[in-house]
Amino acid sequence: MSAASDIASPSPSPVVPADGSTQDDSSSNIIRLRGTGSRIGFLGLYNSYDSHYPSELSNVLSEHEFDRLMDEINEGLIIRSPCLTCTVLQYLCCPCTLGLSLACVRCMCLDIARRGLEKDLTSATFACQRSVGLGKVEWRLKETAWDSWIEIEIS
Repeated sequence: MSAASDIASPSPSPVVPADGSTQDDSSSNIIRLRGTGSRIGFLGLYNSYDSHYPSELSNVLSEHEFDRLMDEINEGLIIRSPCLTCTVLQYLCCPCTLGLSLACVRCMCLDIARRGLEKDLTSATFACQRSVGLGKVEWRLKETAWDSWIEIEIS
């Protein structure tokens, strides 16, 4: 299978137990929604995340409600992403500023996008708790140095 066909075909969101084990007897599962858009800057935050409805949410959240929440999250990220002018200028000015222009995206744009995403995920958690009961579902942002994903924990 070619790399182009891997990118074009969406894969289902993996579900893993909350403790990271491979046993099926755990009381909570974690669904990971990977980044599908382009990265904001050169780090791991994406401007959109996988919006395919995971079947594991069928008894917790309706497909319509999931689509609505993911649309809000992804639209918020697109709005908070750096504009094309800022992105071009940071790279054009990089040689003259010895790389300091790249810090502007990290300090300003990424932090604004991250705070907005965390606010949207908190709203999604509250929306799920209202519909299914307290403490049943939690949405979180997880990051490494070069990647990020949204986790939905079902307990």
